[in-house]
Amino acid sequence: MKKTASIAALLVLIGIAAIAQASPALPARVPAEDVADLLATVIVFLGSFIGVLFTIVGFFALRTLVKIDRNQAKLYAWIEQLSKDFYRLEGAHNSRVSMGATCGPARPSPQPAGKQTRGGSD
Repeated sequence: MKKTASIAALLVLIGIAAIAQASPALPARVPAEDVADLLATVIVFLGSFIGVLFTIVGFFALRTLVKIDRNQAKLYAWIEQLSKDFYRLEGAHNSRVSMGATCGPARPSPQPAGKQTRGGSD
């Protein structure tokens, strides 16, 4: 991605240099009647440049907000599923405890200490 951006920037600079070489050089003195036209041209170019900058910044800001929204929707769905699973397991635990069952194995497990399983059944 960085390589592509570098190539694009280089091409833009080459284009600007080519346009500058093709355009005639400004005279040392600009006649007074041409100052208004020159000023209008400069204002149009600056306005266009500022418009392009705002468009680029707006594009990236909008893209970032869309990604945040998408990730936030995924996060809320995951939290909702986690909450459902938690309450389902809590209900199963409470029903076992109310019937007099224990939460762990009632007797020591025959498995080695590092390989014990969780729960009441082996």
